[in-house]
Amino acid sequence: MTYVEIGGIFASAMNGYLKFADQKTRERYTNKALLARFNLSDNKPNFVSVSSYIDRLQKSLWQTVIMFGAALAILVVLLLCSGR
Repeated sequence: MTYVEIGGIFASAMNGYLKFADQKTRERYTNKALLARFNLSDNKPNFVSVSSYIDRLQKSLWQTVIMFGAALAILVVLLLCSGR
C-alpha cells in the first residue's frame, strides 16, 4: 500500500503527517469544499507521494554530507598550510 503525506500539516495524536491509503481517499478528505469549511482553502496544500518525499530527503541529506566534507577538507588544508 502506498501512502501519501502532506508536507506541512502535522496530525496531532497520530505522531506523524497525515497519510492516505490511496488517491480516492485523499480526494475525498481534501476537496475544496471541505477545506473551505474549515477556512483552509487558501493554504493550497501540496500533496506528494512518500517515495517523492523520501527522494527529496535523501537529496538534501546527500547535499549536507557534501557540504560538511568540503568544510572538513578546507579545514584540513588550512591546518596543514599553517603548520609550515
